[in-house]
Amino acid sequence: MSKTKKITLSAVLVALSFALVVVSKLIPAPWMQGGSVTIASMVPIILASLLLGTKWGLACGLVFSLIQMMTGFYPPPTPLWRTRVRRAGIAPRRSPRLMTKSAYCRTAGM
Repeated sequence: MSKTKKITLSAVLVALSFALVVVSKLIPAPWMQGGSVTIASMVPIILASLLLGTKWGLACGLVFSLIQMMTGFYPPPTPLWRTRVRRAGIAPRRSPRLMTKSAYCRTAGM
């Protein structure tokens, strides 16, 4: 198979994987609590690996993961992120304090 056909087939399979992700996010899932389930979005990537070889399959997986990160990746908050947000005036200066067990018992009347 020529290199042009390999590039074309891998691009089509990555696009198909991304389309499956988009379709799965459009379907409401009331039983999901914050997560998401994709409808076999890795099947085209596995198919690319089987048809084109390991190197092309890994490249397709890498491209697919980069596209997913660009379209909806939310990194976890870090202390550096909190200070930047605080400097921008978006977040409150003090974080809410957690109640100790004894303070909870006093407010609950135990």
